[in-house]
Amino acid sequence: MTTINTSHTLRLTVRIELFDASTSIDLTIPTSSSLAEIIDEILAIANLPTNPAPWCATTVAGQELDPTIPLAQCHLTQGDILVISPITETPTPVVRDAAELLENLTQATPPPIGTVFCAGLAGLLGLILLVATLPGVPLILRLLIPVVAALGMLLWTRKLFFTPITVGGISLTALIAIAGSPTLPTGAHMSDSQFARMWALACACAGIVLIVSTLLLRFITPHISTISTLITIGSSLIIMAVGACFYHPPLIALTDPTWSWLVNAAALVVAVGIITLAFSPLLSIKIAGVRVPQLPTSGQDLSISDANQTDTPRRALLAQHILDGIMIGLGCVLSPAIIVVCGWAPQRNFSFALAVCMCLSLVVHAHRHHGSPRTWSLWIPAMAAACGTALSASPHLIDSTAPPAHPGLIIAAFLVSTIVFTAPGWAKHLTDLEPTTVVWVERAELLSIAACLPLALHLVGLFSLLRGIAL
Repeated sequence: MTTINTSHTLRLTVRIELFDASTSIDLTIPTSSSLAEIIDEILAIANLPTNPAPWCATTVAGQELDPTIPLAQCHLTQGDILVISPITETPTPVVRDAAELLENLTQATPPPIGTVFCAGLAGLLGLILLVATLPGVPLILRLLIPVVAALGMLLWTRKLFFTPITVGGISLTALIAIAGSPTLPTGAHMSDSQFARMWALACACAGIVLIVSTLLLRFITPHISTISTLITIGSSLIIMAVGACFYHPPLIALTDPTWSWLVNAAALVVAVGIITLAFSPLLSIKIAGVRVPQLPTSGQDLSISDANQTDTPRRALLAQHILDGIMIGLGCVLSPAIIVVCGWAPQRNFSFALAVCMCLSLVVHAHRHHGSPRTWSLWIPAMAAACGTALSASPHLIDSTAPPAHPGLIIAAFLVSTIVFTAPGWAKHLTDLEPTTVVWVERAELLSIAACLPLALHLVGLFSLLRGIAL
């Protein structure tokens, strides 16, 4: 049995106060050692991280002890409690009068930003209003004048604010020009199918012009998030054109052009948008050129793991900006698309089911992202889908002659609206869910994403087309 000479050791309870937490351990410490010599070993015994800051030692009554002298000279006895903690600088309080406090509060208030851009937007709107009243000027020229003005400001200031205005104006001008008339087409002397094909061509050309103009202007304002957002919106216009080609009007509407093709176009945008949402992280990584380090397999040359990218941080930041832009673009196109589908689709039950699945999948998926732009870019179309469920159950809001929805559909829409409305009350309990419950929520998210695709393709008219050609 080993005995300890108590004349050369002290049995102390060391209380360590670090990071707003307190840890106590019982130690037998040689009296010839000082606290500065043994502090690292004490932290290692207590399984605490080392702190480079200087430490102070006190008794439980608050009497300070010199950490540089041996413990034998600190007047400690057997069984005492030694409190050690890092020294933190406490700011000296400064007494100020009322005038100084008001001045400091004024200086702490952030200055206003964006005032000059508000002036630029107001001036552009004034220019549009003035050009719109010019007599005898075609609509194309009325659009080109503000576009040229915005392009001139973009070249002059190199500000990102004018990029979407310029690109959007160019795309809108191309949309109206390709439609075949200096004024908006009304569909006169056209069949419903021809009217849909005309707008499909206009949307495709507008999307191509939007993408090309964005790529050309990227040298002026090389903001990756804005570029990827505009390219995503331009791609959605091309997808709308493809969806409009699936539109086949009923025989009763062959000589009466309508805007029903928008349902097919918007449904295809929703379908492709959900697929893009699932693959957007992989897509952004591939575009940015980020490569995962390779590990050699059995029998493979070991030098394969030596080739590492030297600019990985830059490429990772580029991938993040590309992902932000894709998400923002999806939010801009999915929100109106689901509203169009729920408001104008003749098959109300399918549009309601699509809105419910889309809302559930986007809400859960939005909180997988930590960035605020990505979360809001998915949260807004999710709430648009929640509103779309009520729109599907209220057909008379769009068409006063439409028959009322089925009572079951109305009750289901009422339940969805009630759940969304009461979310501020019950959402705080979601942080306390059991791990098994979280797994079931993730499974529901996966099922809702999987259900969105066939529902959207049914509203596009793909299955009806396959039945029509006997496939």
